[in-house]
Amino acid sequence: MNSEETPRFLSVEGLSKRFKTPAGEVKVLEDVSFEVQRGEALAIVGPSGAGKTTLLHILGTIENPSVGRVRFGGLDPFCLSRKALARFRNTRIGFVFQMHHLLPEFSALENVMMPAVIQGMPDKRARQRAMELLSEVGIGHRARHRPGELSGGEAQRVAIARAIVNAPDLVLADEPTGSLDEETGGRVFDLLLGLNRDKNMTLVVVTHNHEFWGLMDRCLKLSQGRIREEV
Repeated sequence: MNSEETPRFLSVEGLSKRFKTPAGEVKVLEDVSFEVQRGEALAIVGPSGAGKTTLLHILGTIENPSVGRVRFGGLDPFCLSRKALARFRNTRIGFVFQMHHLLPEFSALENVMMPAVIQGMPDKRARQRAMELLSEVGIGHRARHRPGELSGGEAQRVAIARAIVNAPDLVLADEPTGSLDEETGGRVFDLLLGLNRDKNMTLVVVTHNHEFWGLMDRCLKLSQGRIREEV
């Protein structure tokens, strides 16, 4: 089967995003197009305000595009019903943010379990899988601790375990090391790349860290809402 007959893992076509404000319409993304192969590690870089986070939110189906299409293996998730889209997002996509966004009243183990429980996994199995993942990312011994008792690097490792608990096809990370010191950030980035390599999880990362760019398979530069070049 030739490449024209095989749907790309992730395809972005003519994507634009506009927001209405009291001062008028603001263009954040304009005619963005690119493709991502299954198992690829892609970095998206660019100055603040370039639209990187908005682009990541659209790839994660958190926000709708104003114009254009996003396809996963030929499927446009924005054509799904609200319920089906929520299920698609929970099972196919994992998110890692700059601030870990863990729920403070729950333990690390409970935070990691949550997406699996929401998806309908039995509690016992979700607990077992969450514990396995916490051990895999190196903090199984902190499973009973709440986020306020964890260091920044530990909390981000919990967030990564939570992102992959449902074995998603795609992991999206928005400045995942931005709030960490250089050494801790390096370990977190190595963890993400290891998951990409060992589990064949497609990884798209927004980052300002120049050193990390060279570790990715490919790097796109976003400037003034447009893909300007491949770095």
